[in-house]
Amino acid sequence: ECQKNAPPWIQVLVLETRIRTSHRMAIELNDQITELPNSYIERIVRSIFGSRFVRLASGLSAERLDAVSVGQGTVALIRCTGTAGTLDGTKDWSAILKVLRHGESNRYGISTATASTRWEVEAYRLNLFRRRQGPFRGAKCHFIDERDDRTTWLWMEDLASFSGANWNPSQYLLAARGIGEFRGSCITEGIEEQPWLVKNSVVSELPVQPILVAMQEALEATEQSDYVRAALPGTLYEKSIRLKDNIDLFVAAAMKLPSTLAHNDCHVRNLFVSDPENGGPEVVAIDFARVGIEHLGIDAGDLFGSGFTWTDSESDTLMGIVEPYYSAWLKGLHAGGWDGPDLHARFGFLAPLLRRSINVAGIPAYIDQRLNGYEFTLQRYEGAEEDLPASIRPRFEFLLPLIEEGTQLARQIVDT
Repeated sequence: ECQKNAPPWIQVLVLETRIRTSHRMAIELNDQITELPNSYIERIVRSIFGSRFVRLASGLSAERLDAVSVGQGTVALIRCTGTAGTLDGTKDWSAILKVLRHGESNRYGISTATASTRWEVEAYRLNLFRRRQGPFRGAKCHFIDERDDRTTWLWMEDLASFSGANWNPSQYLLAARGIGEFRGSCITEGIEEQPWLVKNSVVSELPVQPILVAMQEALEATEQSDYVRAALPGTLYEKSIRLKDNIDLFVAAAMKLPSTLAHNDCHVRNLFVSDPENGGPEVVAIDFARVGIEHLGIDAGDLFGSGFTWTDSESDTLMGIVEPYYSAWLKGLHAGGWDGPDLHARFGFLAPLLRRSINVAGIPAYIDQRLNGYEFTLQRYEGAEEDLPASIRPRFEFLLPLIEEGTQLARQIVDT
């Protein structure tokens, strides 16, 4: 809170200090990794190849990933590679080491009650996101190393051969179907009770979610900003301000929907789609710090809505496939065994779009006021700052009718 209210130059200094500290820790980690004994590494390599008959054939190489992580408590992401002798000859191997420091905020000094490094560790430990049916599954975790320095090292599957961002429509539809099948089967088959899995935390936090509050405050403070008005001309600005009036209604309706295990942070940087020629198709998820029990539509709606806060190509693709995407997800739900009313499914899909709409409308105001983390917002956009308002306007115009539909459905659900 002190950092939030500090002068901009202090906020920048704190951010730069955090980034430098992160870089220094990553260098220190590289030294620790390359000095690990062979017996330690062989444990991981045996898991990778699914065989006890493994011997290292070369030393380990460690390289920090270029990916920028804003996950809470994430210290470093490092790709480790080497070669190993197996029964089938010498083979290359690779793994991703994710280092978590418990109790830490993210690189911008932001933390939230709806995310925890401990939840992520437990999700991997219990393999909560193992494949049930359909193409959706969690990434494999080869080894969980709880260290003495309050860190945990997660040795995970390397998904470099899978697609990253900038999906095509077919990949979005595959992911929608996979999410539907996974969550439909979780609802019908049930999941193991875990006392640490929080129920409805994402939904119940909406009225006070820090980023949403910050976006709304920024919008209200920039009513006269030419930059903001270029993105939200005329009545669009007034409509963006009124979005918050729907939050309580959406929360009340979402609480009436069936709920089950949820990833709670689905976007294309946390999901990977395999090439069908390489044993696919598969949809593989990482980053389980927000795992919990939430309503049936939250992951599919989040994946769809999140694209509107990133690049032009992503939002353009999504605007062309909204109904095919919804249909693919609904078919997945039914294939997974869920047979509830279409009213619940449709509202469940639309409910997460309210949060994303507030995000989209608030982006130009957030940048205009140079709030903490605005640089990352521009990085996500990948375009020039002066071009962003022209990109935001069609996104917001597209989302508004979906929010209006969601509002009507929410009233029906609350009144029944």
